[in-house]
Amino acid sequence: MNILIADDHELIINGIADLIAKTFHPFKVYKALNKTELYNCLRATSIDLLIQDIRFGADDALSFLPDIKTQYPQLIIIALTSISSLVIINKLSHLKINGIVLKSDNTEELIQAIKNCLEKQVYESAQIKLLKKSFDQSTEIILSKREKEILTEILHSKTIKQIAETLFISTKTVEMHRSNLFIKFDVQNVTGLINKVLLTQVMHEGFNL
Repeated sequence: MNILIADDHELIINGIADLIAKTFHPFKVYKALNKTELYNCLRATSIDLLIQDIRFGADDALSFLPDIKTQYPQLIIIALTSISSLVIINKLSHLKINGIVLKSDNTEELIQAIKNCLEKQVYESAQIKLLKKSFDQSTEIILSKREKEILTEILHSKTIKQIAETLFISTKTVEMHRSNLFIKFDVQNVTGLINKVLLTQVMHEGFNL
């Protein structure tokens, strides 16, 4: 069994390599500190499992992982990330990455991820599951027809006056519904509202205005 660890921090690579050596004795470990070394190793060696850092130095692994999955369809990939972003986690899930572990997780999580992925199971660490669960529980947002109309106009960068003219309502009515939207999405301003709505749409494709 050949495992490739791709991370731009040598201390992290060596720490994971030591962990694998102690836990999975027959496995052989290869290392890549950058994208060039990563591709060179994949071309030169029959790698079974890749542990890939997402913020990979100057490169974003999300930009090249689809290419790796196409070139090496049998390769098992475990994503390792220091960024607990639901957007990134969701993108990794859409790429059908075999496992996702946060760098803040304990070593047992990575060991379990390796074991599960080698058995063709998808693995998400406990922290990631908790993040997704918390997000799901906090985004059960029900909007009225008028709120949806106003939110759509806000997303098109319309001012309160422009929204009022478009929907044939008063500016005070627009302000009232906008305030309700702030409360429902738990934000303080229009920028926060737009960001929250876009994140909700990314995480829940079924969320439609």
